[in-house]
Amino acid sequence: MRVIEVAAFGGPEVLTVTEAPDPAPGPGEVLVEVSVADVLWVETAIRRGAGGDHFPVVPPYRP
Repeated sequence: MRVIEVAAFGGPEVLTVTEAPDPAPGPGEVLVEVSVADVLWVETAIRRGAGGDHFPVVPPYRP
């Protein structure tokens, strides 16, 4: 499946499109197909490197 990764902290230029294996649900889980996802302002702040005290994210990661 196609995913967006944050390669490093920074602006929109750090977003990269990459391929990842299709997820497989485990016991007691379900798989939900998503075609579009919303992004909140806080996710753009985390991408810039802000909010590390509250959101300990280390690139590369998938928002």
